Amino acid sequence: MRASRQLKQAEAAQLEAMSEALGLLIGNDRFINPLVLTSLCDLREEIAAELRRRSLTGSETAIHEAPRLHPVSTDRA
Repeated sequence: MRASRQLKQAEAAQLEAMSEALGLLIGNDRFINPLVLTSLCDLREEIAAELRRRSLTGSETAIHEAPRLHPVSTDRA
């Protein structure tokens, strides 16, 4: 995925901001196409993995908390 390569170039603060923004979008899942929602969740997981990788290697300021993940409901009632 092209986004994965670009995530490695982003700073930790940018990754955290992107993760938080994705959380807000995902929180409004009722208004988002299910395919787009899946892509947003995948991207958020990649961001979390990149942040974890950085905290383990110490390449940037370690992040002691895992990014907050908002629950995603799948019912479309």
